[in-house]
Amino acid sequence: MSNRRIAGGAGLLFVVMNVIAAFAPGNPPKYDDPIDKIVQFVVEKDSQIVGASFVVAISMVFALVFFIGLWRILRSAEGDGFDFSTVFLGGAVATVAIVTVGSAIMAVPSFESEQLGTPKADIVRFSQDASGLCFVLASGVIVALVLAASLSIFRGRGLPVWLAWLGVLAAGAEVAGGLGVTSHDLYKLGLFLGFVPIMVWFLATSVTLLASQET
Repeated sequence: MSNRRIAGGAGLLFVVMNVIAAFAPGNPPKYDDPIDKIVQFVVEKDSQIVGASFVVAISMVFALVFFIGLWRILRSAEGDGFDFSTVFLGGAVATVAIVTVGSAIMAVPSFESEQLGTPKADIVRFSQDASGLCFVLASGVIVALVLAASLSIFRGRGLPVWLAWLGVLAAGAEVAGGLGVTSHDLYKLGLFLGFVPIMVWFLATSVTLLASQET
């Protein structure tokens, strides 16, 4: 199997697993809902939330395979000049680390619910705050990695140029999503903009790699 298809297959699995993890717990409460409502959610959905965190952790392995494979393709096409592909790879590794930690922190109250009983409100609030901040920071790094990949494609033509334009659009949506998450009025819209467009870019890139021939 070619390197492109291995990377594309890994990217496709990454997207599928993250979609499953995102929707498995159901519709989460708003960030500014009463803490009792949030505690009730993490207790009632404890198994789903912990399971989703586990699925995200596994998906990060496939993400690394996808990122490394895509980096090799971009790097070989870039030639001389500034190495945008390596900026992409550095951002990818940082994103994997931040998302893994954020997912684990988010699942702490639910894990405690499974093992010890209803967690304290302070633990739930800290988990919400810390994991939310992790995902906002991840949004910033994702913007950098997608723009670096897009610039590499524009210069080296290692992949179709429309993927670069799609990456620019996804990066813009990611910026809007990160800003939306910080506003209680736009919290859920921010979650949507921060998740769906970037997943579309990963999916489109993965399908393109699967359909392409090794060069």
